[in-house]
Amino acid sequence: MLELRRAGRGGLRQFEIGNAVLLSKHNVSRLLDRLEREALVLRQACDEDGRGATVIITEAGHRLLERMWPVHGAVIRSHFAGYFSAQELDQLATLLARLPGVGSG
Repeated sequence: MLELRRAGRGGLRQFEIGNAVLLSKHNVSRLLDRLEREALVLRQACDEDGRGATVIITEAGHRLLERMWPVHGAVIRSHFAGYFSAQELDQLATLLARLPGVGSG
């Protein structure tokens, strides 16, 4: 859902979500099925490809992210902050951004 929020109103195609979160096509499909049942995402017919769908985050999805992010962020900090300096965390972020679908390149 974070990747969908980052994508904005245009949403993402399912394969783009898979590339961004490094999950297989099957696992992304199952995840999106669950999120759609919970009304956290919505699949819309893709204008460019009638067989595909664009996935967008719903208002309920945005609200859930806002509620969960403080807890999720604290867990991430607790697992990484004690092991890496601020400079090392910046370096790690730079290195991870090189992965396909993670960075802007």
